[in-house]
Amino acid sequence: MLGACKRVLVPRGRLVFDVVAVPEALSGHDDLEDDYGFVATTVPYAELLAQAGFTDIGSQDTTLEYLEVAGRWLAAARELETELRRAVGDEIFDDKYKSRAVSYEMVKAGELGRTLYWATKK
Repeated sequence: MLGACKRVLVPRGRLVFDVVAVPEALSGHDDLEDDYGFVATTVPYAELLAQAGFTDIGSQDTTLEYLEVAGRWLAAARELETELRRAVGDEIFDDKYKSRAVSYEMVKAGELGRTLYWATKK
């Protein structure tokens, strides 16, 4: 996947993405993979980026920022619940809200984190 990203970038193009950081003790749970759509790997992302030929690789823990944004999203969803339910339907609203609430609580409890990565194509 990273090789494909590199192929479509122009020279000196930047790749930026964030990932859900799942502690090793929780990895391999089917419910996490279904909810978060991440690709579990035992190889650190920085190493994968280097193997794909990227340079200027960096990362930053964005867990606290994610927690703040997720909390605001939940509060806004509750404030606008009637309108959102009308727009997307009860099932979609409930699924999205539950998923984000569970994620928020797991991040708050230190069970999940978020990391931002960036790299440059040579």
